[in-house]
Amino acid sequence: MWRRINTSFADPPARAFVALSLGFGLGLVALIPPFQAPDEIDHFRRAYQISEGIFVPERRPGPPGDPDRLINVTGGELPRSLLAVDLFFEPLRLRPDRAITLSTLRTSLDLEVSPDRRVFVPFANTALASPLPYLPQAVGIAIASWFTDAVVAHAYAGRIANLLSSTVLVALAIRMIPICKWGLMLLALAPTALAQSASLSSDALTNALSFLLIAVVLRCGMSSALGVERHRWLLLVALSAGIGLVKQMYVPLPLALLMVPAERLGGRRRQLAATALLLMTAVATAALWSWVARAIYSPIEPGIDPTAQLAAIVAAPAALASAFGRTLVEYGPALGWQYLGVLGTLDTELPHSLLLAYAVALFVIACVEFDGRASVTRGQRLVALFVAALTSASVCLSVHLIADKVGQDVIWLQGRYFVPIGPLLLVAVHGAARSVLRVSRRARAALPVGVVIFLVCIQVATAWSVSARYLHAPGRRPSHFEWIATDLAFREAGQTDGIVRNFELALGHPPAALVERFEQATTAEAARRVDDALVEYREIMRLAPQAPIVPRRVAMLLLGRPLSSAGAAEAERLARRACRDSRFEDPRELELLASALFAQGRDREATSVLRAAAERARAVSDEPVVRKLERRLVADGSRR
Repeated sequence: MWRRINTSFADPPARAFVALSLGFGLGLVALIPPFQAPDEIDHFRRAYQISEGIFVPERRPGPPGDPDRLINVTGGELPRSLLAVDLFFEPLRLRPDRAITLSTLRTSLDLEVSPDRRVFVPFANTALASPLPYLPQAVGIAIASWFTDAVVAHAYAGRIANLLSSTVLVALAIRMIPICKWGLMLLALAPTALAQSASLSSDALTNALSFLLIAVVLRCGMSSALGVERHRWLLLVALSAGIGLVKQMYVPLPLALLMVPAERLGGRRRQLAATALLLMTAVATAALWSWVARAIYSPIEPGIDPTAQLAAIVAAPAALASAFGRTLVEYGPALGWQYLGVLGTLDTELPHSLLLAYAVALFVIACVEFDGRASVTRGQRLVALFVAALTSASVCLSVHLIADKVGQDVIWLQGRYFVPIGPLLLVAVHGAARSVLRVSRRARAALPVGVVIFLVCIQVATAWSVSARYLHAPGRRPSHFEWIATDLAFREAGQTDGIVRNFELALGHPPAALVERFEQATTAEAARRVDDALVEYREIMRLAPQAPIVPRRVAMLLLGRPLSSAGAAEAERLARRACRDSRFEDPRELELLASALFAQGRDREATSVLRAAAERARAVSDEPVVRKLERRLVADGSRR
């Protein structure tokens, strides 16, 4: 077995894939700031929990009076810094107009894990996943913890481990698949797929296991020997079990075994029995983890109820078909672009011309890559299309059940959900145009060189687009929102030294006495003296009006503590100023201020701030934030 693994990388497509995947994948690890993949911060928290040996999260009721108490109540006890670290990078998400400076990235490395300061951290949308798709990330985090306490360094280590594991598995798949090796390499190196592998997402292992399963099935189906070797049977069973554990929506994939001719399995009956065994293995592992996690389920958003949604589908199946049709009509092209090259939190889209060229190249390679030693029969093409369609239906149904509100008339799909079925589509079109497209032997021999050159050009363009999206030019000073985010992150983690370093950078090396006084004012004992804190605030604002000690932050600093009448009046004044200050254009900042006011029991001021935040969100057409703020306003009204 180890000999087979060692010789896997002797295959030219496998060698090329490893070089390109690690070379450009590590580039994406470095260029994309932490937690910019979909739900990556929650993937990180789940992986960190597993790295500590805790495999099953816990469910807690939301805090009393919290308008979001019905959501995000599944998570675990983690170091407080894992809650604070996202404050550095959250302002980048869904804001293509924002970038980050290298100095802020360096500053984020100062945020350290404090194992003795723990809080309950929610991550409901990843808590229900089994530990399997997070094992590589957890191993990377555990290794990094031996050398450093920096939270961001742990995240980068998890990314690298995820990239390494997915690269090895996909290289094995390319080595084992008997047809369309270069096409499979193109699929695995599509910008979306590579970005997922270079993140903390569980999609990396999901895609790799799916690719390997289909490759092993094709290897069995196109082998010249009758029967299937025992080690391949064991591998198929293990991969089917893994598919059931990584994501239940892909359990139909083991049906691909029907592509193996019946005579090679001892007849039609044995073929059906073997296929049923693999399918039931995937279903059993998915059901087993669902049973383990049944007690920790919590909806990721109010209005989501899988049981009620299933009842609605059974009562009106046509509504599901209508929702699927409307999704295809309204979002079909967007799903296609997302499948190939929409990065970040779906806010970094590569040029459509680039993605169209990639799609054309992928189709042409699949059609003309044919060496005569293995071919796909008509029956195998039909089976591949059938399994791809069934898996796509499973994806749509699963998303509609667990991520859509009851009765919703569209399905909130993302193109990355369909990456695992890509190899099946390659099988369906493999060699289909060889009788039309007459490719000379010399041109076919030059195919590998052309594929590699094309991929290098695509990945260079991807790296350029990503760096332009996320990174400011070297030497540029941090922007206003970066000052705020850095201050909030260190304050949430309780790391005073980080707060002071941030203000030193903000003030341009201020007098030592000013920094010393501010450091004293931020200690637990001095912070209770409200008047001292306000004096420090006014002094720093007088010396450096553009420093990031902004009214909203000072208001939150005051609102968490017992206030004198003078302190309460000052906090109210600062809150009103934050609402009308033109510098505060981000509704998320105002939402944070509203949360602080709610915690202080000052609901009227908090509601006013929420309304101001909603108005600004509408002004910039930020619909997700608008909906979230409207839910909070409704919840606040019902509570009052």
